[in-house]
Amino acid sequence: VLVDEALRMYTASDDATICVWDLKLDKRVCDRDKCLHVYQGHADGILALAKGGVLLYSGSYDHSIKVWDAEEVDASILRTSPPAPPLGGSGEGASSSGAGE
Repeated sequence: VLVDEALRMYTASDDATICVWDLKLDKRVCDRDKCLHVYQGHADGILALAKGGVLLYSGSYDHSIKVWDAEEVDASILRTSPPAPPLGGSGEGASSSGAGE
């Protein structure tokens, strides 16, 4: 959960979405139907949110970081980091041959 200076709350969830809520409009428990906007683009649950100026950053279990324009209601993804390679799965730098060949 992240709250900005304009009292917008950003919630990240395991369904790979970010919901935006206006805390000035409704202080009750969040009802998904009252969400101002839903950001979609991750392939797995979101575990981190950060905001800097108008940019919203999200990190996901899909091993990507996405950058969104938080001022645009119908914001698309501005940037996506490449997913990290699987641990131990790339084989780069590994050699199956013995030393001294």
